[in-house]
Amino acid sequence: MNSLRLADLEIGMTKDEVIDLMGEPSQTEVYEIQGRNVESWLYLTAYERPYSAPDPKYTPLVFEGDVLKGWGMPYYEQAIKEGSKIEQ
Repeated sequence: MNSLRLADLEIGMTKDEVIDLMGEPSQTEVYEIQGRNVESWLYLTAYERPYSAPDPKYTPLVFEGDVLKGWGMPYYEQAIKEGSKIEQ
């Protein structure tokens, strides 16, 4: 499961290394922030089941260029705070 693989992520990993570890992301987003592109990959990491309806939870991984800079919602929210989405 992807939630267990998160523990093996390391800052500075390349996109290829992340794909080898985590597989392909469920979704990607690209933001332009101060003239540079910041890419977010979303991985399904958990389900919450209120009222027996599955609610998927995703963990974002944030890249600048080919390099992993951080992951998790707090990092994602800070990284894209002043950006504009340019691709999804």
